[in-house]
Amino acid sequence: MKRGALVGWLGRLDATELAEILRRRPDALSSPAPADLEDLAARLSDRAAVAGVLETLPLPALQVLKALGDGPMPQDRLAAELGRAPGDPEVDAVLQVLTQRALVWSDRDGLMPILPYAPDTGGSFEPVPPAPRLIPADRLQIMRTATERPVLQLVNWWSGPPLRQVVVRVLHSLPPDTAVAGDSLAPLVHWTAPLTAGGVPDLSEKVGQVLVDAAELGICAEPQPGYFAIGPAGRALADGRPLVPAQRLQVRPAGSVVVSEDPDLLDEVAAALELERFAPTVAGSSEPPAETIAALRAAGYAPEAEAGKVTLRRRANPAELARHLAVPLQRDASPLEQIRRRAPRLTPAQAELLAEAVERGTPVWIRYVDAGGRASERVIEPAALAGSTIEAFCRLRRDDRAFALERIVAAAAVQDRA
Repeated sequence: MKRGALVGWLGRLDATELAEILRRRPDALSSPAPADLEDLAARLSDRAAVAGVLETLPLPALQVLKALGDGPMPQDRLAAELGRAPGDPEVDAVLQVLTQRALVWSDRDGLMPILPYAPDTGGSFEPVPPAPRLIPADRLQIMRTATERPVLQLVNWWSGPPLRQVVVRVLHSLPPDTAVAGDSLAPLVHWTAPLTAGGVPDLSEKVGQVLVDAAELGICAEPQPGYFAIGPAGRALADGRPLVPAQRLQVRPAGSVVVSEDPDLLDEVAAALELERFAPTVAGSSEPPAETIAALRAAGYAPEAEAGKVTLRRRANPAELARHLAVPLQRDASPLEQIRRRAPRLTPAQAELLAEAVERGTPVWIRYVDAGGRASERVIEPAALAGSTIEAFCRLRRDDRAFALERIVAAAAVQDRA
């Protein structure tokens, strides 16, 4: 039931909106790339994949999912469940985070979560993160004090307990040219990834140990005792960028081999992970396959394993894949076809009437529900369809406006509403 609704919602997105989801859900881009929207919806709604995304969500996003339950739920009711007024901008911002990960979408009956969320996040809605203690830090000093270690050692550390990644990403999110007091960081770490941090006993102590270890590896620096700042290696890890090798290539016994049909890709990987190059399409790693795969994934690549051999492919480009998936639905689509896809709350007769108004540029009456759940009646003179919106002159506001098609809940001829 929800799978079909998800496919319908994906079909109403334009290529840019779809690409935003794919960029935030790399789990849906594994080889082979999804063939169509049904395949994409199946990957996005896979329980294991969704569980992995939930591990990365901050506290307010989990609180919104908890309030939504099994859905659907009108947005004004969701705001009330969270103790907020309709149209609250902080609730809207959290919903955008969830929508851009295909965890929530707008249906004719309200907001629909991809899966019901059960864990209790406790407490009242907390859209604002805790503020740790910060001091100014000199960027050059941070670069000087950050030690250099072999790249493979860094990515192996990064591939360890998930708390390490959370702490480094939190450091990366702090204002530039600042250092944070290590003993004040735990509340922000818990807010940023409550599912990861919530199960860690003595969180403040563990966060402090992660900071000390990261400073020893050069992932962050300690410009003053007890204060830590992200270093260049930490920024690269947090961004998913390949690391620049700290040492020259060394010949080691091969614990596994890495192959790729793309020599340029193998050049990039060999440089980033200090692999030994055996041939244009073959490189060797001193680590066994499991460790090599973990290091490659941590560095932002998409490896596959088979009998001690690691095959490397580039991840599908989100923008190109989004255009491919959206084209079959958008090719030569008439206004009526676009409105039927993007305005699911309209009856077939209402969709035809609105499409006719678009084609002829004639006035039409609509009932429109804004993001806060407030309904209004408008007479508009459509100018054009623009992706998921209709651009028109609004007689009520006496101005040109853009109306989201999914928020148009009714349409009628102007004379019928006189």
